[in-house]
Amino acid sequence: MNLDIGCGKNVRPGYIGVDADHDSAATYHTAVTHLTREHPDWVGKIDKIYSRHMLEHLSYPRAKRALAQMKAVLKPGGELDVWVPDIVYHGRQLQPDMADLPAAFNSKYTNREHAIRSLAGWQRQGQRFDIHKSQWDDRLLHNALARAGFENIRRDHMDNEPWSLRMRAQA
Repeated sequence: MNLDIGCGKNVRPGYIGVDADHDSAATYHTAVTHLTREHPDWVGKIDKIYSRHMLEHLSYPRAKRALAQMKAVLKPGGELDVWVPDIVYHGRQLQPDMADLPAAFNSKYTNREHAIRSLAGWQRQGQRFDIHKSQWDDRLLHNALARAGFENIRRDHMDNEPWSLRMRAQA
């Protein structure tokens, strides 16, 4: 079984959606910090977890608990694929020589606007979860994954989406 944790309105094909937001497309409306309590039958049974731009919506203490919960439900050797905004990329967008230029992948915004929205959350009307509470770079995320007990932690560089920090790890 594969889980898309924090799926929002779109569940990854081949995965089951899990999201705390009852307005999401999730099959299970469960907080990631309560996976083992609400789904004890999942412990050690999940093959893969995909979590795209969810972790930054949690405070650091809740993110630590979330990663521990993901590790607990994955089979030994199970795969975690986690994405967060890359604070290093967004920091470069804020440099004086870059800040007022159009954002490379979304010219609707300047680099400054894109960076600030990506770091603080887009805070769109009616989307109560669209606020970012934590920021990540590769070392901070790597260390959080290692402390949660993950192994074979590696970064995937995303040339087509450089504002995203994507890491994979095994339980």
